[in-house]
Amino acid sequence: MRHLFFAGTVGFLIPVADRVELQLLGEAGGHRVSGTRFGPLKVPADRGATSPIIDAYYGTNPASAPFAGVRPSLELLLPPLMIGVGGWVHVDLLDLSPEPYVDSIVLSGPGAAKLNRLSLGADLHVAFRFH
Repeated sequence: MRHLFFAGTVGFLIPVADRVELQLLGEAGGHRVSGTRFGPLKVPADRGATSPIIDAYYGTNPASAPFAGVRPSLELLLPPLMIGVGGWVHVDLLDLSPEPYVDSIVLSGPGAAKLNRLSLGADLHVAFRFH
């Protein structure tokens, strides 16, 4: 499964020491979860006694949702580089519920997979600063 984020950020920075800054950013954007596929499962093509066995796949279809979030980080300035550590919290503004995918009509699919509306994480980063 792939999870793609697209966001715009706005915020401000607070100088903490000579070469250290605290960045406080707000984010708004969208994210997309790719579909999942599991299988193959060996299943009969129909309910007949002499039915051939076929491969069938199941999973979820892709889904998208908008989100809002915050991204604070602490930056060490080593011109022209910034090295930082940060965290982020995103809240989905709509439910992200991928629809089930079933490859063959002989399978009954699972219900929609409702995902958690809150996601969080941390990152280490290196950036080039222009100015």
